[in-house]
Amino acid sequence: MQNKVKGITLISLVITIIVLLILAGVTIATLTGDNWIIGKAGEAKFKTELAAVAEEYDLYVIERTSKDRNFEEGALYAGKNALIYDSVQEEGNIYTVLKNSDKKYVDNFEVIRGELFYFAQNEQEKKWAQEIGIKVSPYIIIDGELMSSEKNLDLMDEVTGTIVIPQNVTKIGNGAFRDVTGLRSIVIPGTVKEIGEYAFSGNPTLENVVIEEGVEKIGAFAFQACTALKSIKIADSVSEIGSTCFGNCTALAEINFPKALKTIPYRMLSNCTSLTEIEIPEGIERIDTFAFEVCSNLTRVKIPSTVTSISGSAFQFTGKLTNIEISEANNTYTFSNSSLMSKDGKKLYYVISNTAEINIPETVESIEYGALSSYSQKAMLNISKNVKTINTIFSSNITEINVVNDNLYFKSDNGNLYNKDMTMLIKYTQSQDSFVMPDTVTTIRAYAFAYRANIFQIKLSANLERIESFAFAGARITQLYLGEKVNYLSTSSFENVNVTISEDNPNFKTEDGTIILSKDGKKIVAISKNLTTYDIPSSVETIGSMAFYSKTNLKEITLPKNIKNIENSAFDYSINLQKVTIQSNIENIAANAFSRCNSLKEIIIDKKEGEISGAPWGCPYGLRAVFWKK
Repeated sequence: MQNKVKGITLISLVITIIVLLILAGVTIATLTGDNWIIGKAGEAKFKTELAAVAEEYDLYVIERTSKDRNFEEGALYAGKNALIYDSVQEEGNIYTVLKNSDKKYVDNFEVIRGELFYFAQNEQEKKWAQEIGIKVSPYIIIDGELMSSEKNLDLMDEVTGTIVIPQNVTKIGNGAFRDVTGLRSIVIPGTVKEIGEYAFSGNPTLENVVIEEGVEKIGAFAFQACTALKSIKIADSVSEIGSTCFGNCTALAEINFPKALKTIPYRMLSNCTSLTEIEIPEGIERIDTFAFEVCSNLTRVKIPSTVTSISGSAFQFTGKLTNIEISEANNTYTFSNSSLMSKDGKKLYYVISNTAEINIPETVESIEYGALSSYSQKAMLNISKNVKTINTIFSSNITEINVVNDNLYFKSDNGNLYNKDMTMLIKYTQSQDSFVMPDTVTTIRAYAFAYRANIFQIKLSANLERIESFAFAGARITQLYLGEKVNYLSTSSFENVNVTISEDNPNFKTEDGTIILSKDGKKIVAISKNLTTYDIPSSVETIGSMAFYSKTNLKEITLPKNIKNIENSAFDYSINLQKVTIQSNIENIAANAFSRCNSLKEIIIDKKEGEISGAPWGCPYGLRAVFWKK
């Protein structure tokens, strides 16, 4: 009997423990569940704290208004790093405005155009904040990147023309604020590490830019064609600036080079026609191609000891440049007799345009790229005996080229420049309206006939194999016949030329004299005319790299359904192209297919969003320009 009682007691104990555990579980759930006691307490506390922050901000506005009756709440910005009123930075920040509120909440608040925004950390916070009337940031920010979207354009205050970037942004997306009407002022805080490509380009009213310490990278074309921008201060933390970043900023007269920067990049300040002097600071090591191209009022450049690489074409079309000062401590370059040269005299980088006869010094072995490309007055060129390499293209102002007989690498014939065995035509200088090319020529060098407006007819060499880039750019040639041996065409070889191709050519063909195709008809290799419309053959599956390069008359194009691939830079520099429609068979679009298409606001693609990677494929307007149909 006693054992039976013990057994019952043990069972009761186990049951009691189980019941207690169940009750404990219910109690924990009750205390922690979303709709239960602790959840409710947490919600109440959160809402109370946020309401207190909002109330303190209202009191701050009342206090400022009482001190200044002209105070405009809409001109106020406050974030972690700045307090700005009417585009003027004041002492303080968001913690000055909300000095009595709990910092853990204040960290996620920002005043933008006088409105208090909360940057919710999750959907629950967003819901609670909205329930008590707290505005939650409407901006599209993904992993710290402020995306190119119509919603984000609301960051601009239309009254003051200012944009202040939210404090939780670490990158301004590609094309995010391109071509925004009325934009006049930008403050980019140090919390932003990168300014994307084309981010602020094409804004003709932009006057003031503040880039604070902490920003590290400015992307290509970021401020291109901001024609009202007169000066800019770039933080010393910026170590990388992309190509053509300030290109065509025609009012820009003052700019600094940050201490962290090592390279002045490709076309960084091209066509900045208000620049008159440039003093490059110590620390810069490289000046890239066309860095100061068409800075037509530039008269003086000072180069420090640290520069070890200069592209001669860095100063192309700078007709007023007469003074290049080289630091005495620079061991790489010298400037003498109006020429920028290597210290040992073997390389010629740039020649100042001031004589009617250019005599290459006998020490020179290499004429570098750009050395003679922008000579601005009519001149005869005499090439000395030791020149082994000519990398430059030649200005159309060079009207005659003579090579001394004992030069082992080059020769001249009737003022035209060839290599020694005349298999390469390097530069045509004659003034005749027609030209019969020697049959020895197998290669036409880049820019060989460029901008020779007098020439109308050319009979090409029967042995011609290769036509390099811009070979006929700007010439008035209307008809060309390509023989059976041509195996290489640069996509930019021609400009408004009707092309006929031998039926025996195994590499290329054309059906209309305009669109040059691969022999199987599946790829557009080049287009020889600048037209408003193109009839793309049904056989074409691929639009080749740079096929539609600089087709400035093209405003709209619908690609046929058979197109599967669009290669890199396929529409590069088609600056008036506004709309592209792409059909559903497309399989691949290269990353920069639409680079420098400065007017392209619509890319309509018959795919689901994200089905083709890489959007916006180099389009300056970013994702704002991409419209998915499915």
